[in-house]
Amino acid sequence: MESKDLIEVDMSNLPLTHTFSDNMYVRSGTMPKGSLVIGEKHKKKCMNIMSSGKMILWMDGVVQELVAPCIFESQAGSRKVGYMIENVVFSNIHITDKTNLDELREELVYNKPIEGLDKIKELICG
Repeated sequence: MESKDLIEVDMSNLPLTHTFSDNMYVRSGTMPKGSLVIGEKHKKKCMNIMSSGKMILWMDGVVQELVAPCIFESQAGSRKVGYMIENVVFSNIHITDKTNLDELREELVYNKPIEGLDKIKELICG
């Protein structure tokens, strides 16, 4: 596959579901097959659940294929970039007492542009 065939998707443009429980926030979304989804750089570690699908994931300089179901932790400062081989349902679980989405964004993610996107596309697409 060539990078020109990718459908680049920013997480902020995906329809997301926001679920709250005691000191817990879960953000979930479905990412379409063929898309390159650029996640946000998180300020805190979080748990990640891929409920269905298959993707190639770039995180912390490592590229790997993930097949659902799978659960993994990402560290503070991590940014995930994934190429969706199939439609993927993905959730991030954060520990927080906030429920306001603007406050959550301020607490959980950095507002910095991604660096090295061309290198990531090369790693994922070959």
